[in-house]
Amino acid sequence: MKSSFRYIENTADHLVNIFLFLTPGGEPRATVTGPLSDVAYPGKERATVTTALPLAKGFALAIRIANRNDIELVVSGDRFLWDHDWGTLVHSNDPAYEGKLGDDMAIALRRFG
Repeated sequence: MKSSFRYIENTADHLVNIFLFLTPGGEPRATVTGPLSDVAYPGKERATVTTALPLAKGFALAIRIANRNDIELVVSGDRFLWDHDWGTLVHSNDPAYEGKLGDDMAIALRRFG
């Protein structure tokens, strides 16, 4: 069963974001940002990985952060870089959506986490 992930035009501060992009040299990369719970990461408020990661590593990191903090993972940036083996990308322009970690995320974590 394929998982579904939401694509939004802009990153959302209250969600875990994986931002997909091409480097100037044409390499597909990702950055990951998102809020952290005080339970999972005491004393830290936000996860920010500014290092450009290979897409699969960025996706695995984003899933881990979303799972540990029970926060929805969303995708932004160049949606054409999305690997459809990871699941279905669903387009949405509503970053105010207060999503929580769902069954799809738990399945993806078992596959990639």
